[in-house]
Amino acid sequence: MKIRAEFYNAPEKAFAFHPMPGKPDHMQFWYIDANLDHGYTFQTVWSLQENLPAISVQVQCPDGRAIDHVKLFEPAEATASSETCDVKMGESRFHGRFPNYELHFGDGDVGFDLVYESKTPMFMEPSDGVFIGREQAPSTPYYWGFVIMPRCEVSGNLTVDGKTIPVSGKGYLEHSWLNQPNFEITDFASWCKLYARGYTLMFWSQVLGEAMGFQSRRLLWVWKDDQLIEYNKNVDMYLGTDDFEVDPETGLAYPKKLEIMIDDQRVNGIVKFEARDIAFKTPAGIKNRRGDTKRYFRFRADCHAHLTIGGEDVEFTGPEIYEMSL
Repeated sequence: MKIRAEFYNAPEKAFAFHPMPGKPDHMQFWYIDANLDHGYTFQTVWSLQENLPAISVQVQCPDGRAIDHVKLFEPAEATASSETCDVKMGESRFHGRFPNYELHFGDGDVGFDLVYESKTPMFMEPSDGVFIGREQAPSTPYYWGFVIMPRCEVSGNLTVDGKTIPVSGKGYLEHSWLNQPNFEITDFASWCKLYARGYTLMFWSQVLGEAMGFQSRRLLWVWKDDQLIEYNKNVDMYLGTDDFEVDPETGLAYPKKLEIMIDDQRVNGIVKFEARDIAFKTPAGIKNRRGDTKRYFRFRADCHAHLTIGGEDVEFTGPEIYEMSL
């Protein structure tokens, strides 16, 4: 069934700060990543959680070395526009108007000055971006809203060990706002994307938390060139995992291999990820329903995909990023 792609286009204001008065446990952040020239992978999160503004940066170098850098700010040092994307923390700034956005950050021997040019329209769930729960009454216990630009051309400079490196590549922009920490909302989640020839795909498999009845959600997005052609929130999609290793900090086993099998009306095939290294991990500080300590992993991986999309064969082999919350 053909979708009305224009229903999912986001206004400029959607990528701006979303005030959430009366929600002291709220989370609000902008997540940005990129696969860059010379074998570098880059992620940064600009977080405006109440009383804890922070910018985190993760860089994976061609030799496999990982850099994990966090800069905290005083609340008075952080400002954000509620009309357009313009976030400032100290001397750092993330700003722009669709389709072009700039990021500037420097702290010690780590930094970046990057430009993201979106090659697809902004996407958000109609009409307010909230895809789990609702903000308006009668609201669910938790809600989660987000706006994304799934495929961007990236250019600029990356600073590693005090050395500035000109880079270019492909990347992703996301703005999320939640009235509770995301570990409270989801019991399990797996998120990934890939940039195949002429196509951009995103996959998100979730089991929601206890307050949301442990509902299962399987989401699939497909863009052909710059057009959204598929958004399915209950796709016939199945996850397989293999090659487990144990995280020494928590004793939690995580899979190094992830296989996504899709058998839907318009999209079918297999996407395989094999982790090369862990780009980022963090404990959630709470237990999942199995009694294990929850943990969030982001992997740098090799991806292989063979899909049929609307009758067209699509193959992809290359580096990608995938995430799991266990």
